[in-house]
Amino acid sequence: MIAWLRAQSWSEAGTRNAGLLYAVVIVIGLCGHPLAAGATYFLGVDNTPVSALLRALTAGAALLLIIVCLGSRRSRWSNYLLICIGVFWLLYFARLVEATVFSEFPLGHDRLRYWMFAVLGCAVPMFGLALRPTQSEEFDRIFRWVFALLAIAGVMAAFGPLQKEGRLTLIALNPISVGHLGAAVSILSVWWLMYRGVPTALQAILVMLAGMLGLYLMAAGGSRGPLVAFGATLIFLILVSRIRQAAIMVAVAAAIGAIVVLLALLLEGEFGFSAFSRLFAQNHLEDDDVSVRLLLYREALEGILAHPWTGFAIETPSHRVYPHNIILEVFMAVGVIGGGLFLLVVTGLAVKGIVWFRRRPAQAWMVLIFIQTFVGAQFSGALFMVTTFWISVGAMISLTVPGRNGLPSAVDVSAGR
Repeated sequence: MIAWLRAQSWSEAGTRNAGLLYAVVIVIGLCGHPLAAGATYFLGVDNTPVSALLRALTAGAALLLIIVCLGSRRSRWSNYLLICIGVFWLLYFARLVEATVFSEFPLGHDRLRYWMFAVLGCAVPMFGLALRPTQSEEFDRIFRWVFALLAIAGVMAAFGPLQKEGRLTLIALNPISVGHLGAAVSILSVWWLMYRGVPTALQAILVMLAGMLGLYLMAAGGSRGPLVAFGATLIFLILVSRIRQAAIMVAVAAAIGAIVVLLALLLEGEFGFSAFSRLFAQNHLEDDDVSVRLLLYREALEGILAHPWTGFAIETPSHRVYPHNIILEVFMAVGVIGGGLFLLVVTGLAVKGIVWFRRRPAQAWMVLIFIQTFVGAQFSGALFMVTTFWISVGAMISLTVPGRNGLPSAVDVSAGR
């Protein structure tokens, strides 16, 4: 069976099937959770089995990709990144074994949960995407599905209830996740209008409305992390754009900043949200959430300094929770060697993303997802749960960077097996 599947990878039908599996992993990985959260909320059903089913579908499609594409020719750069991230995951799995099997220290979740999320939700989808060589044009075909489904999820989230703290939420989508959903929709809307182009006035209006919806979700969610991630992605767009586009992007960013502030004031003053006070007016040092995060950071840093080479845990021992910063979490779990490999991969992908965006800005939307999710994960989320970040990592590794003449870039010369 495995031999037959691998033989299919070299046939025309196998190539199409691999492309379909690749698109399924990306679309469900990026859109599945918010879509399921919105749909199950309005249908009044439990989200857990639906999310588990989507995770299983993503992992199943990714496993088929791994089998089919294991012998594919990949660029030299992609192979180097694959080796580094593969060693990192081996070290992380060794830490998971120690924490969930041999350690007597209690954990914050059921021990099986860590493996389900880390393996099925993150590692398998990432490797499935990374092992399939992909051209820039393929992302152009996938984008419309991703954007449409994220916008639909955003519409459903916009009608969710308020928490008692005055923040927009759904039962299975907390305010931070609502904010990240809004950030993704808004940044993709800006990119579409500025770099991809819209053929009709109606399409331009719909994209702008989606962008405004994203800004509303960021303000209504009342979380700073999504706002910082959104701002960092806008700064990236300014830095990698040509002078004329960069000037326009500065004006767009200023307008967006003003809109977010006005939205936050309006929501708080008229509709009972706590948007402005949480995002802009509150003393951050007196914020309970920030105080807890600072304690988590300090405990993680103390543990890293005490065990710099091997790391010491997947969660902070005193609080039994991840530190809400994946860089700290990486060094906490696997030490300097694993942490160094992780940062090497992130840096390599950032360079690859800059080259891709400069040469094919109308197709390079995945770079923006990579930046947004990586920056956002420094404020919330755990290494074994940030599925969207690992989806973007796998997709970026798989990419063969286009050269100026349309051929593969000199940094991505093929070196397959």
